[in-house]
Amino acid sequence: DDRAFVVPSQMPWSAVGRIAFGGPGHCSGALVSPRVVLTAAHCVFAGGGYYDPPARFYAGYHKGSYAAVSGVTSFWVPSGYDYRRHLNAWDVDGFDYAFLLLDRPIGLETGWFGTHRVTVEELDRAVAHRWRPLSQGGYSADTPDQVSVNVDCPITAHFRDFTFAHHCDIMDGDSGSPLFVDDPAGGFGIIGVISTVIQGRRNFGIAVDSRAWSADLARYLARYDPLADYDQALVEAATAFQVTGR
Repeated sequence: DDRAFVVPSQMPWSAVGRIAFGGPGHCSGALVSPRVVLTAAHCVFAGGGYYDPPARFYAGYHKGSYAAVSGVTSFWVPSGYDYRRHLNAWDVDGFDYAFLLLDRPIGLETGWFGTHRVTVEELDRAVAHRWRPLSQGGYSADTPDQVSVNVDCPITAHFRDFTFAHHCDIMDGDSGSPLFVDDPAGGFGIIGVISTVIQGRRNFGIAVDSRAWSADLARYLARYDPLADYDQALVEAATAFQVTGR
């Protein structure tokens, strides 16, 4: 177990948060603008496949305190995502991402992540250990009151459905947490969202990479967060969508 623990008082960890739901359990997520959180689609479903609406987002949560907190106004999942199918098949893995709209712009207090739209060439270099170090942070089930961090964990393979395999140490509760790289120009760019763990002779994680969700996110930010930074070209490339409210 290579996880470490940090006090999330500043970026990037202050923009990582714990998502609370109407029912039991929690997920992780990351601010990608003052009012929008990126997480996993399966996080908004209860065990029976029904919506379990995300209720609050605690940014920089640490042992009962937090950097900032907000209620969740609405959420969106891609139309290609099917919760029940995701439990038993591989063909919807690349749709396991979601956006939460907060009721106030707490990112102005905590900071927020940028998006790095990763390329196949960069993923190939990462698999060969010739790219930037990859970091991850989330609220693991065994330490739900503090953020556990992986630094420089390897990407081991990438796939045509816009997912990649990695060896960050994760478990339940880490779902929706960001995998990110340092931006040479400053800041931090998310390249993946934690989706699931595959168990076998050696466990490994699956993340949905930014090729899957960056265009949808750009369009979502353009529509719902006037304070957000986004790529206009990606806005124009994204397909239309409709927000699913609580």
